[in-house]
Amino acid sequence: MRLPEMKHMVLISPADSKLISDLNKLGIGIIESECQQKLRKNEQLHADMQLLAINDTAFIPRNCISLHNKIRGFYKNVILCNEIKDPYPDNVGLNAALVGNKLLCKIESLEKKVYDYCKLNNIELINVNQGYAKCSTLVVNESSIITADSTIYKAAIHNGIRALRIRPGYIHLEDADYGFIGGCSGKIGDRIIFFGDIKKHPDYMAISGFIHDEGISYICTSKDMLNDIGGLVVLQ
Repeated sequence: MRLPEMKHMVLISPADSKLISDLNKLGIGIIESECQQKLRKNEQLHADMQLLAINDTAFIPRNCISLHNKIRGFYKNVILCNEIKDPYPDNVGLNAALVGNKLLCKIESLEKKVYDYCKLNNIELINVNQGYAKCSTLVVNESSIITADSTIYKAAIHNGIRALRIRPGYIHLEDADYGFIGGCSGKIGDRIIFFGDIKKHPDYMAISGFIHDEGISYICTSKDMLNDIGGLVVLQ
């Protein structure tokens, strides 16, 4: 079958070949994240730990060498940052959620080059206790998010971001008790893609209603349990 012309390109884990195929059929091209063996096994391919994009600038760890070559054509600037490695917090320097011109992050764990860039470019830093801020946050649009993390929820509301708080759990993450809403989803164009079936989550109705209230549509890639693979990063 001839695949459609790729309207978008994303960085994503290559671990789920069926998901990759499904995204291709939707007109979404794939650039594979790198395997970073200095991280825990269930984080080694997570895109949301390997690339943070703000405006025309991409931040990647200096140990993601092949990734630098893959993505540099998509950004005006690609800035090499500290290595990502275990233990925490050395693995979460780029794990921040950009919502409009606000960056949800644990400031003390944030990569210094990102911190400096935000200060110079009027990106507001909003501190949360959760180092895995991007993993824990589904950015619905430039003014709204979904999260199960109480500190992210409270910080968002306090800073004028519309937020829905859901129950933790009900999302698969290999070798962990559960995964996170940001890791099992991503927004591409005007649609949110869920890796699995959002109807399997007990807060499905609230999630669905919140997304639709924001004028966004969504699709599910399968009827299986939601699967945290480290989200995705839209390159174009």
